[in-house]
Amino acid sequence: MADGTITLKSGGSAATVDVGPAFETTARVNLRTDIWADSVTIENTGSGSAVVNHRGSDHMTISADGNAGGITIRNKSADNATLVVGLTEDQKDSGARVAVMDLITYGAPVIIENQDAAGTVMDIKNHGAIMMQMGNGIPAQITGNIFVDNGSQICLTIGGDGFVHADTLKLTNGSISDIETFGTSTWSNRDGTGNTQAAADGVGSILSMIAMGHSTINADGVVSNGAVGGFHSDDYGIRNGDTTITGEGFAYDTRIPSESYTYINGHGQVNGNQYTKEGAKNTVYVMDDGTLTGNVVSDGVGKLDGTPSVTMVGSGANAVINGDLTASNSGTMTGLIMQKSVENGNVYAVSGGKVTYYLSGQDAQFPTLNGDFVSESGGSITASMNGRWNGASTVSGGTTDVTFIDANAVWNVTRDSELTNFTQGAGTVNFPAAASGFTGTTVTVDGNYSSDGGAINMSTVLQGDTSAHDELDIKGDATGTATITFTKVSGYGSETIEGIKVVQVEGASDAVFTKPDSNRLTAGAYIYDLKKVGKDWYLTSQRDPDAPLPVVPDTPDTPDNPDTPEQPDILLPTDPTDPTAHIVKPELGSYAANLLASNTLFTMTLNDRLGETRYSDALKSQKHSGNI
Repeated sequence: MADGTITLKSGGSAATVDVGPAFETTARVNLRTDIWADSVTIENTGSGSAVVNHRGSDHMTISADGNAGGITIRNKSADNATLVVGLTEDQKDSGARVAVMDLITYGAPVIIENQDAAGTVMDIKNHGAIMMQMGNGIPAQITGNIFVDNGSQICLTIGGDGFVHADTLKLTNGSISDIETFGTSTWSNRDGTGNTQAAADGVGSILSMIAMGHSTINADGVVSNGAVGGFHSDDYGIRNGDTTITGEGFAYDTRIPSESYTYINGHGQVNGNQYTKEGAKNTVYVMDDGTLTGNVVSDGVGKLDGTPSVTMVGSGANAVINGDLTASNSGTMTGLIMQKSVENGNVYAVSGGKVTYYLSGQDAQFPTLNGDFVSESGGSITASMNGRWNGASTVSGGTTDVTFIDANAVWNVTRDSELTNFTQGAGTVNFPAAASGFTGTTVTVDGNYSSDGGAINMSTVLQGDTSAHDELDIKGDATGTATITFTKVSGYGSETIEGIKVVQVEGASDAVFTKPDSNRLTAGAYIYDLKKVGKDWYLTSQRDPDAPLPVVPDTPDTPDNPDTPEQPDILLPTDPTDPTAHIVKPELGSYAANLLASNTLFTMTLNDRLGETRYSDALKSQKHSGNI
């Protein structure tokens, strides 16, 4: 045939179809019917192209049932794809059905390739679809770039020791991929040494790649402009490569690839768990309005070599992480939550896992952690922050060390908490706002505590020594200075014996805690102040015995009065049960004086009541006053 074209019409079938001469030309097989045979071979043995072109709205099948030969379609053209499937230009807008090509083999492999280095192996467009169904363990071998466009679909199952060698897998304009690898199969770039560039772009486009069994997918994924992506592997499957979610793209059920980077930015979203295992070192970036929803896990279970590690980075404006960060079984996690990023989830270090966590911002843009620190069974958390932490800390056989970088660090405590070591610096600790039924909250530091002008805000009931109150309990040493401001919850005031213990120190107690003068605490007749007794610090109504006594001024001399004898000091009680040893409101003196004055204010003599006597002199017609 002069034009090198073979058309198989209805009823046509062939065991082997050889097309194209041994010189450069194009051999085209236009398939409008099914091919059922023991083996099917369509190839160009020269330097031209062999194209299988299914451009109708029919469902077409190529099936090889034999145990030898399978399906082989080879092409050598950079200008023409090896498989072209889709509706024609006239059909695509007419409501015609999808053009579907099924490749089925049960005994021998499917081999589809474009041997040109820049060639395309599959071009699926205009609502076309390619479905590959393989018998158990039957490998597929696919070489060349893959393009899926305009509402088309590709469904590939690669098993056995099969492979896909493609520099590019691209889905656009609402197209869908469903790709699964099993057995020991691999997916990689054309020469088998690097990563495929896998991309989904546009609303409705869906890119799904799943590595199962002991298979490997080497692919850098890009999901953008409203597309959806999912990159997943089971406990034995491996997926290597970076992932970028941008331009309002979405990714679901995505596991972190080994030795890779995941970028989520420009309103991109990832929904699903991020997971890494043995020997992997990975970085996840959530930036510039990006959102990660799901747990990020670094798990060393069954590790072969190396230590699994994840670096979790949230940065830029309004980046959001919704999920937990976990390092377990000797896995390591580094969390960098920066600028105005927000993390909604807990941070776990369990079974030897190690977490290094940074909550850091600058230029009035500070990140937020809404969640707890949990270290268990040999896990360790080291946190440095100058952002806002809304949460608590639990230590159960692990360690959690927290350092406030500067005065911008704020910890809003949500419940009783425990830390191993706490360096407060100039940061702020806010105990929970008192609610109905207030019983107080305790922050326990198992090791050492230090502060450099930090602020602590507590609540307390103002009564006796057993009043409900917040407390800082330091098992180790305490150094530095901090200011404690108290909020009165309730209380009618009472004499204290030791006081209300608000800071307990079991080690060296060198820290100095002060209460601002503006933080005046009164209840009933009593004023409460902060004082140190032994190693601990108390709120007490007991007067400080070292406080200076009030000075009684001398009475000035007058011509008619002799010098007033020196008044003795009257405030020298030492008996702790003496009520004058407690601080009482100075207003009480004015109150007593007013009572005394009110009792004598209207006590008057007859002269006071009658007033001065006035009379008139009849002789001189003058008025006089005085006694008669």
